[in-house]
Amino acid sequence: MNISALSLKKDVFFYPYIGYHNFDARRPYSDKIEIGLRAELPLKLFKLDNLFLEPGAGFVRPKNRLLYKKENMITYGLNFIYYLHENDYFTPFVILGAGGDYLPNNLKIAHSYGLGIKLDWIKDVPIKIDSRYVQRWSGVKDFISTFSFGYNFDINANPKNKKDKFNEEISSVKKGEKIQKFIPEFNKIEYDITTNKFKVFNLEILFDTDKDEIKPEYYPNIAELADFINFCDKTVVFEIQGHTDNQGAADYNLKLSQRRAENAKKILVDIYGIPENRIIAKGYGQEKPIVSNDTPEGRAKNRRITVVQISQ
Repeated sequence: MNISALSLKKDVFFYPYIGYHNFDARRPYSDKIEIGLRAELPLKLFKLDNLFLEPGAGFVRPKNRLLYKKENMITYGLNFIYYLHENDYFTPFVILGAGGDYLPNNLKIAHSYGLGIKLDWIKDVPIKIDSRYVQRWSGVKDFISTFSFGYNFDINANPKNKKDKFNEEISSVKKGEKIQKFIPEFNKIEYDITTNKFKVFNLEILFDTDKDEIKPEYYPNIAELADFINFCDKTVVFEIQGHTDNQGAADYNLKLSQRRAENAKKILVDIYGIPENRIIAKGYGQEKPIVSNDTPEGRAKNRRITVVQISQ
């Protein structure tokens, strides 16, 4: 499954961490607990959606065995984080970049590398466990293991403010006017002021003949719908509607369309975290074509998923 279609966030995350700093035996410092803060910033270099930049800094107070006293040490790093294959529970990642530590009048610069795993056990609170080496060109290297949890900071407009603005201005929307006036990213959705509901809209997911599988290429469409559902009030319920062409028996097509709708709902719930009680899956078979079924092209357009608001 394409990792970019899954749940990696594109916002900034801050990761407070606690770890254990193992100093190289050639350094005169005792191993100590380290605390600090790292950030995770999305990058789009080389069209890699799973590549992030990680700046960070920490504090450790080891004992200098030569001077017989503890010293305040600042650690720092600037690394690339590359996420590997993702599933619903964990995502391994690799670390590569630069790092080092600072003592008064003594700055050490090195390269760093390591491995880690991100755990998605708690919704919107990712947990990361990693181990990394910070190695100088002389061969001296420290080993640092850390545990951290993420806090999300939306780099886009504040969703609450955007939603409040929409609710304040929705009364001025004329019938059929695009909701894009207020929410640019939802440019397929129209609001009908006469019914106070969003109009039926085509999710633009098409199916092969006699198939109910949703291809990965359509996952971005479902992700956009998930964003929109999250944007709306929690009391708003949507119906996911499955459709078929007119090939085959009507009873069979009704069951096929139901499976198509249920598969779309499953993706919304399992991957994008939409509560089940906000979605109803219903198949309509061949009852609601949008074009003639006389041609292969027309039948392909009728094998689709639509969405409609059924409660306010």
